Amino acid sequence: MGQYETVEDLTAWQLWWEFNKDPYLRFAHINTADSRTGSDDFFLGTGQRDAGRVGGRASRATIQAKVKPALMQAVETGGSLGYVKGAMLAIAKIGGEENARDFEFVLKYFLTDDLVGDTAAVALGVLGSESLYPLLRDVALDTKAGREIVGNDVVGERQRAFAAYGLGLIGQATADADVRRRIVADLVVLLETPGMATEDLKVAAMVAMGLVPLEVVEGTAACYCGECEVADPHTSLQAQVTYLMRYFTAKKEFDTLVRAHTATTLARLIEAQPAGMPAELKMGVAEVLVDSLEKSAREPEVIRESAVLALGLVGDADDDPVDGWIRWALNRAAGHGDPMQKRYALVALAQVGSRPGRGDAPYAGTPSARKDLLHHLAHAKKSVKPWAGLALGVMGFHLHEAGQPLSSDASLALRTALKSSKSASDLGAYGVACGLRRDAKAQALMLAKISAVKDESARAYTALGLGLLGNRASIEPLQTLLASATDAPQLQERAGLALGLLGDTTVAMELVTLLEQTESAETRASIAKALGFIGDQRSIDALVALLTREGVADATRERAVVALGYVADSSLRSWRSALARNTNYRAETPTLTSGERTGILDL
Repeated sequence: MGQYETVEDLTAWQLWWEFNKDPYLRFAHINTADSRTGSDDFFLGTGQRDAGRVGGRASRATIQAKVKPALMQAVETGGSLGYVKGAMLAIAKIGGEENARDFEFVLKYFLTDDLVGDTAAVALGVLGSESLYPLLRDVALDTKAGREIVGNDVVGERQRAFAAYGLGLIGQATADADVRRRIVADLVVLLETPGMATEDLKVAAMVAMGLVPLEVVEGTAACYCGECEVADPHTSLQAQVTYLMRYFTAKKEFDTLVRAHTATTLARLIEAQPAGMPAELKMGVAEVLVDSLEKSAREPEVIRESAVLALGLVGDADDDPVDGWIRWALNRAAGHGDPMQKRYALVALAQVGSRPGRGDAPYAGTPSARKDLLHHLAHAKKSVKPWAGLALGVMGFHLHEAGQPLSSDASLALRTALKSSKSASDLGAYGVACGLRRDAKAQALMLAKISAVKDESARAYTALGLGLLGNRASIEPLQTLLASATDAPQLQERAGLALGLLGDTTVAMELVTLLEQTESAETRASIAKALGFIGDQRSIDALVALLTREGVADATRERAVVALGYVADSSLRSWRSALARNTNYRAETPTLTSGERTGILDL
């Protein structure tokens, strides 16, 4: 799945992590610069010398001088499909008004290519310029102008779906309320017009709408019962939510997969909390989501799964009745739901239990949510316990970020689970969870586990946990691990990333050296991926060299070009994360995500 590793078991926690990891790894915050005092090159203007800096995040000037030309050449000279697609998305990540003319020209040109025209459409959306809205609209709606743009008698369904995702990304980026309303109106056309769209295209339109919350319009009449129709859903947030609530509840009228993604779209609109949002909106959305979990609702599993994921975005930890109700519903689903519903509900409960609410007691519900998660860690089925552990990690991460105290009991329970874990998969989950909680007392145990176990995946995830933990005392043992993992590319990748998270000033050059010394295509690809995540400018020359060097495997070149996109991306929230977070990846369609790796989340 593109940047995600292959996971066969769809109930595995690793699959959730690979889709949702970006906000926890925060690549844009990684800084491996080597500060050197006393440099003659840096003056403050009053005779004082500032600390010199070697490496670290690439400056805009460096990106323009080195990364942009390499990526433009990659697009122009071509290669494997994955290589060209990766290059197009990488230049879109660079963005910038100074590059608009060059980038738009190239991407518009590739809209006519049957093999990569879909990626060109979403790359235009990643650029985020509202001036590209009319073009993507015509492609998504298969208008006469759209057919002329792509050079065909009809715009293909796949390209239309990717253009719809592009519309959502432009809607997310623009501050122009009129453009956002027009985008929502276009997406409604795709959802409503008979014969206009397949189920796959409708899912794309629905997911895209979740990126475009409209403005609240005071005095707008709205109904939140979940059954009322609305004539103009593009006119206000109230109308947009009312329309989507009916779409979600009208099980006999609309496709099941589209309805499943409607749950997440509703949740994202509520989570955005546009100024002046009426409390009734959140209450109404919570009600239709919770009601769908009742046995009497007789909803398919995929609907219930999506509903619990959505509740994880809607609720918070304060003592409002609606939030207490959401936490109760999630805990019940974690104990008595369908197999995947239980797993999703644990993570959703962690999200809700660590999200501050309003009023004098924004974390009033945190202790009870933690208690429930600890209960599931102790008493759930063996296959579910790692999810409970990961959920406690997620909760701890968000509470720590908010400056809230963490429960020593929860940290102890995770260390106990880590110590007694016998399954490689369980060990990885508890290692990541301890890292997310930044539990310094787990460090020695995690290092011991890495030395004791042989499973590469378990060692790699535990190494990543050490990076998340944030204790720089782990740098030296991780450096040793990285140097010794010559035949374990997954371990090299995650150990390298862990060192990057810890701010190790030597890891970039160490990885570059390993990259140049190895003859293994798989190892090269993994190291290139780690270098991209770390984003140190000292790796740029080595990554660029992989694009043109003879004899380099296609998979390695593909990873290198994607890595350059990460190096050039300074955004705090990636476009992929906006689409992937809390999305029910089991409600798959060919253009969203699939086992064949054909979707936008698989790029």
